[in-house]
Amino acid sequence: RRADSEALSVLWHSSWHSSHHAIVPALLVQHRTLDSFRLRTQLLLQAPRLGLTTVGVDEFDTVCGFVSVLGAEVEQIFVAERAVSTGLASKLLDAGEAALKSCDVDTACLHVVVGNDRAYQFYRKCGWHFVGNMQFDARIVFPQPHPSPTASVLSRSLATPVHVSPLTSVIAHALDVLSPSVCTLLEPATSIPLDFHRFEKHLGGRKSLRPGSIAAGTGLRPL
Repeated sequence: RRADSEALSVLWHSSWHSSHHAIVPALLVQHRTLDSFRLRTQLLLQAPRLGLTTVGVDEFDTVCGFVSVLGAEVEQIFVAERAVSTGLASKLLDAGEAALKSCDVDTACLHVVVGNDRAYQFYRKCGWHFVGNMQFDARIVFPQPHPSPTASVLSRSLATPVHVSPLTSVIAHALDVLSPSVCTLLEPATSIPLDFHRFEKHLGGRKSLRPGSIAAGTGLRPL
């Protein structure tokens, strides 16, 4: 629903700034505008996107959290400030793990920006194992043809696109997924190195990914 998309954008923007503004470079914070999260939400929910987004809602059907998985990774998980310490984050993480397990994922992974101590402790408490640190180049990307700081999106690129079907190719990484059609509308402006904690968890599946087995943009309401 269109209302859900806007609610996710506002929630994601607010929650990201609450947990990241003091631990990432100021330039990145500057470009993490609400408009940038509106674009990121469109990319998150677009088809064809081989992923699953699950939302958590309150008794008024208001979105107060979401989790998104991609491949063998819990890619995004955020909750509204009012939902912190209510158990919603654990339910969303469980939903993400269940989605990955349903695709026969054996070892799942997720990444936490170094300095996000609350998230670090949360994942350890939930049975995830810290396996080391790694660095990604965060690219601030501007929509074309009129680049604007208020319509930017952060992405992390890999050297090689991941082909998930004969008709679909995506560049997969821990923060964003951009389809080729979207990539033609975006132009990188600068790169910012970010350090991440990598966590892994054994889910007992048989393989890392079964292409086509996760439906794009599917939500469970309520959790």
